[in-house]
Amino acid sequence: MVAVKGNIEYSINASEKEAYIKNGFDIYENGKKIADGEHKTVSYAEYKKVKNALEELKKTQFNKEEVDKLLDTLKAKDEELTEVGTKLEAKEKEFAEVKEQLKAKDEELTEVGTKLEAKEKEFAEVKEQLKAKDEEIKKLKK
Repeated sequence: MVAVKGNIEYSINASEKEAYIKNGFDIYENGKKIADGEHKTVSYAEYKKVKNALEELKKTQFNKEEVDKLLDTLKAKDEELTEVGTKLEAKEKEFAEVKEQLKAKDEELTEVGTKLEAKEKEFAEVKEQLKAKDEEIKKLKK
């Protein structure tokens, strides 16, 4: 263990560590700093720089009440969106059912249209037969 202050360096043992810290020495062990010496000061410029940085940080921070209020608003909006999503899913299901019903009706109408065409064809044939019979009757009457 090594105690360092400025350009002074002492090899110390664990029992001397606290005394050296109180006298302003930094303590190193295996090349790593493990304790700072007491009574250290920083320059006024460094103090002012840190103070200004802290003030800027405080300006950008939210207080707990604001954060809680925002969280409550977000939770309420999330619940609203969930409800809207549920309603949308129900409407989509309803739409799919109506679409299937329309498809069935369309198929039914197509089938009716096909039957109607067949009946119209049959009607035209019967009409032609009646016309032919009518002409036969006219010939027989003459």
